[in-house]
Amino acid sequence: MKITSIKDSTTFRVLFIGFLVLMLLIPMGMVESVIYERSHLYRQATNEITNSWGKEQLLVGPILTLPFVKTFSNKAGWSYDSRYRHLRPETMTVDSHIETQIRYRGIYEVPVYIATVRFNGVFSLAGVSGSVENDDDLLLDEGVIQIPVHNSRSIKEPIGLVWDGEVIKLIPKWDKSEGETVIFTAKLPAHLLNKNKVHEFEYEIKIAGSQAFSFISSARKTDIKMNSNWAAPSFFGIYLPVTRDLAGEGFTASWVINDLLTDIGHNEHEIVSGSWFQGQKSFGVKLMQPVDTYQVVTRAAKYAVLFISLSFMVYFFTELFGQVSLHPIQYLFVGVANCIFYLLLLSLAEHINFTLAYLISSGASIVLISLYSRSILKSWPKAAIVFTTLSGVYAYLFVTLRSEGFALLIGSIGLFVILGVAMYLTRNIDWRTLNFESTERE
Repeated sequence: MKITSIKDSTTFRVLFIGFLVLMLLIPMGMVESVIYERSHLYRQATNEITNSWGKEQLLVGPILTLPFVKTFSNKAGWSYDSRYRHLRPETMTVDSHIETQIRYRGIYEVPVYIATVRFNGVFSLAGVSGSVENDDDLLLDEGVIQIPVHNSRSIKEPIGLVWDGEVIKLIPKWDKSEGETVIFTAKLPAHLLNKNKVHEFEYEIKIAGSQAFSFISSARKTDIKMNSNWAAPSFFGIYLPVTRDLAGEGFTASWVINDLLTDIGHNEHEIVSGSWFQGQKSFGVKLMQPVDTYQVVTRAAKYAVLFISLSFMVYFFTELFGQVSLHPIQYLFVGVANCIFYLLLLSLAEHINFTLAYLISSGASIVLISLYSRSILKSWPKAAIVFTTLSGVYAYLFVTLRSEGFALLIGSIGLFVILGVAMYLTRNIDWRTLNFESTERE
């Protein structure tokens, strides 16, 4: 027996394989930078479309504002100050239909929508005093109805308000405290405000938007019904739907909200402002893409080191048990092939369904590496082992990517099983003797 040269020792080969794995992080870093760049281009295309079409929309119900005069006594006598009492509806029903469509910027698809929303409800002036010393101080002949609308430039048709059966013309006024918020206002004729009567209102808003559509409930009781042709909704906010149906190519949902204790965070010194609704309890739906290609490919790229290491481990065990000697360059080719898989997956997933893109790119990589293995290992059975191992690894990755909620569990179990298999296969190896060769092999 004699000590072999360092370059032919098992320890050196293991260390060099580890070095190759680290070296392959360089091309993987380049691949990840391409993923980031394409993701940035997608976000840029999304911003361009949404800025032109309409951003996320947030709707608030109407507010009835009643001026009153507050009297103060001081040393100089009596002074008078104009104040405002802001009322929200007692009950309100909202029927909304969200018609989605796809807009394109190059190869990128961005979902947008036109929402048609009809509001119906009632106001009651009974017991409206509150901070008003006397109901008679309320100036009912100067009552104003106000409807805040965020991103109002996306409104497709004029808002028509019907109050107690009469059509009221609304006038838009910019809210200086909020950039794109407009308050649609109308002074109500004196005969349309009566403390002893319940007042009915209805109006419709047709507005363009994208990504999300939400409400702030301004009524004491609100019933909302929503339907859309979008098949992948994500409901969010302080209130989730009471009922929802995701069957077919769309969804329906409904909310029932009893908000008896919460009042509008208003200021009696000013007319309605959009700033009142900042931080208020909003809820609604997001139009989620069924598959976020860039997010999924980024998650897949995080498993690159595992893929490369497992591939190298198969070849190392083949050398160990199959009396085969491989050159580091051959390891390098296999590692680069694994890196190109992610680039191929990204380029295909931008144009076709992600599942199909994964099937094509993984199949191409498996076949390429398996055929190459047949040539360098000089054996079909050994190449079949490589084929089976790679197929299992790529299937494992796909299941992990599709099971986002269980990704950590599946990943940890998979790693544990792989480690167990490696330990089992090498349980009888005396690693100390692998660095020595018998003179018969010289």
